[in-house]
Formats: sequence, C-alpha cells, structure tokens
Amino acid sequence: MYTDQQKQNLKENIENGQVIVPASSLEGAIQLATNLLKNATSTIYTDNSGNFYFVDGDYVVRITLEGIGISTNGINGPFTNTLTGQGLNVNASAIFTGALNADKVTIANGVVTINK
Repeated sequence: MYTDQQKQNLKENIENGQVIVPASSLEGAIQLATNLLKNATSTIYTDNSGNFYFVDGDYVVRITLEGIGISTNGINGPFTNTLTGQGLNVNASAIFTGALNADKVTIANGVVTINK
C-alpha cells in the first residue's frame, strides 16, 4: 500500500512528465501480435445465426453482429477480451498503444499527463 505522501509524489511526477513509458513495450507487443497472427492455425466454424468462430483448442475468437470476443475457455467463454458495438466498449487484460487520450489522462510519447 502507498502512503498519502507517496501517492502525492507519484501524481506530481506524472504531472511534470517525469514518468516515462518505454516505447519498447509497444514495439514488443506489435511484434508478438504479428507473430501470433501470422502463425495461427485455427479452424473456422459458423452457426445458424451467422456468427463466426475461430477455434484452436480452448482458444476462441467469436465474431457476431454485437462484437468480437476472445476466450481461452472454449466457445462459450467467458470472453475476457472484447470489442463490442454498444458504445464501442473494449475490455482487455492489457492494452498497448502509441498514444492514449482519455477524459482524465493523456499518455503520448512516453509521457503521462493528468488532464485538469
């Protein structure tokens, strides 16, 4: 647990651009994703509703009218990584990005800025 002083120090360091996010994190994530996608050997299924399933053992990518879901627990999920059309929601265990802009925080070029 962090003390109030440690939290305040971290907040100030972020606001002053002293917290740097290494670019190599993004580059490594891109390379890993590229390798995984290029070497995928899944089987494709469809159901009567027109949904697509890309299956490799318990790993499943399900594509429906409502969105895209990824599960490591089989065809019925749970789908812990998703992209849905309802408000373009993204649920992910990790997100690697070049720049992230949000209402409360901006992260770009390795600098975290708290928007006031």
